[in-house]
Amino acid sequence: MKELEILGMSEAARRLRVHPFTLRRWCEAGKVYPMRDSTGRRLFLGSDIAKLVQERELTARRTVENR
Repeated sequence: MKELEILGMSEAARRLRVHPFTLRRWCEAGKVYPMRDSTGRRLFLGSDIAKLVQERELTARRTVENR
């Protein structure tokens, strides 16, 4: 069984190459859905962040191709 990778806000933002404030806004907009720990900190599944990274890369490629 594969172990789940749990990421904090800073690591998730780093992998997405965005500022943590941007990731926080994406959470509020419903673009990504965090879990919360007992202290209220946002936590993300590594697989969710990886999918978002792929989506952003595809969008960037399409933008470049359409220029």
